[in-house]
Amino acid sequence: MFTRIALPALLLCTAIARAATPPTIASVAPLPGNVSTLTSVTVTFSAPVVGVDADDLLVNTQPASSVSGGGDTYTFTFPQPFYGNVSFSWFASHGITDLAQPPNAFDAAGPGATWQYTFIDAAPPVVVNLFPAAGTTVRVLTQVEVTFSEEVNGVNAADLLVNNQPATNVTRAAGGPYIFQFAGQPVGTVNLQWAAGHGIADQAVPANAFAGGSWTYTLDPNAATGDVVINEILVSNITGLNDPSATPSDPDPLPWIEL
Repeated sequence: MFTRIALPALLLCTAIARAATPPTIASVAPLPGNVSTLTSVTVTFSAPVVGVDADDLLVNTQPASSVSGGGDTYTFTFPQPFYGNVSFSWFASHGITDLAQPPNAFDAAGPGATWQYTFIDAAPPVVVNLFPAAGTTVRVLTQVEVTFSEEVNGVNAADLLVNNQPATNVTRAAGGPYIFQFAGQPVGTVNLQWAAGHGIADQAVPANAFAGGSWTYTLDPNAATGDVVINEILVSNITGLNDPSATPSDPDPLPWIEL
């Protein structure tokens, strides 16, 4: 004796069972763990999905800035976060669903839906600006302004050698360049280089050492003078120059420009 089951009914039951499964995260790239660059992640869902917006993905509770892709794979981009632990999660009211009828919402609390990276600073600091610019001809040369690519520690006057002699002084305005001062130099080519034993490094843990380097100027007191230009502007002065008529209890820091 045989029992017959209508094939369309069996297929319908299977389709309904499959359609009831919400999409989850199949994989993310880079893989969770230690990373040294972090401005984007690629998310692969367990099935093709729609309704994916940039602000659906939260990076340390802040929404991503853009998203591209389609089907089951999307790439989210965002500003570089602070170094350390970086957590990824999803906006509770996201609109991500699969293509089933009726659609199933992405399970933001499902397996692998949240993950973490340890964002490590592995890039050493570099010089991003010199004033005067390297290789220029100058009429006077008794100081050089150096701006690093990030906050650094261990900067001393002796770290900069001018014609093989250490600079005599170094100062810094809050958040600004380091200003190295030194004695006047003979006319001609002036060589500047970082001392081999300098202790300049960034503030990462572990710290990345500054690589150093060298550059030159041509000192010519008779060189043609250029136009006066604004070299630096400080609008929100906090700890710099004060109003000369101010009182100690109300120093009134002034905005200033450098020519």
